[in-house]
Amino acid sequence: MADLPKANPASSATEACRAVCPRCAYDLEGARAAWTDACPVSGVCSECGYAFPWADLLRADRQRVRWLYEHAPRWWRIDQALATLLVALVPSIFWRKTPLHARLRPARLALWTPLVIGACLLASLTFTTAFFFLLKTQYGTWPGRNNQPILMSSAWTSFSDTLLLQRTVFPNGRVAWTTTERATMQFGLLLFNLAALAVCLTGASHWSGARIRRLHFVRVAAFAMAPALVIELVALTEFAWRHIPTAFWIARRHAYGGTISFPVGPPQWLMAWMRSPRLVVDDLLAWAWLLAWWWTALKSGIGIRDAQTMWFAAMVAGTLGMLVASAYGLILWLFSL
Repeated sequence: MADLPKANPASSATEACRAVCPRCAYDLEGARAAWTDACPVSGVCSECGYAFPWADLLRADRQRVRWLYEHAPRWWRIDQALATLLVALVPSIFWRKTPLHARLRPARLALWTPLVIGACLLASLTFTTAFFFLLKTQYGTWPGRNNQPILMSSAWTSFSDTLLLQRTVFPNGRVAWTTTERATMQFGLLLFNLAALAVCLTGASHWSGARIRRLHFVRVAAFAMAPALVIELVALTEFAWRHIPTAFWIARRHAYGGTISFPVGPPQWLMAWMRSPRLVVDDLLAWAWLLAWWWTALKSGIGIRDAQTMWFAAMVAGTLGMLVASAYGLILWLFSL
């Protein structure tokens, strides 16, 4: 028996330390009230059979994961959002370090993907604005272009390359806003996870053999958007890498004049990956990661009894959703010919 006192009802941490089952949210205050002078080291939920150490339920510090964005002190902590992304890329490590009793925060789950994508777009806009402002202030004109002035409008033109929607002029003269290849792939990842989540929510009680908190599946689906964020970070890296050599080129042309070769830019494989139509291998890599992620989450993270059946059903539904997004992208491409 461990000398762990009951939580003070007047304490500000009362809600965080309320005795509920981490797996099914069954109220365990009745079992807690039966204690006399000490707390048992471990317990078992009478509703779902989940075994747990009582300290995980009664100590708020054990319900927080230091690097997890859900538990960041402020919603705008992009450093913890990126740390979560880094750990999530290896599913086995993520679910080993994120126990079932880790506090669930739905608002943070919904905010994680928009925050990282928004931060990438803001970084691109800030970078290109500062880039063209410095060039305009330092040099004023483009070298070798009949002294054409460097305009700040070029910053928006450059930044628009990073947007998920782009203004397209078709051969027949029609102008429309179309989704980029990057956006189509991210849309496919979203449909995959929404379809898989729907299957898990509807079949949770049947396949798990016990009631499970639905928010556990929401957490799985939310952090399964990690590949979409990796795509955004790669796009940001290519964007910055493509612009920085331009500054050196302009400086050298203004200083020495004549014909000077362009400095080293991004590697050809990175330029080709970002500018060419989406390759099948990109979808296959993301799909393979999603399979591993959902399997690890259902089997190890949540501990579903019949994880194989639930995983198979969820992956079939998710794959169909991903194919719908690919078909949508193919239709747009055909209409653009």
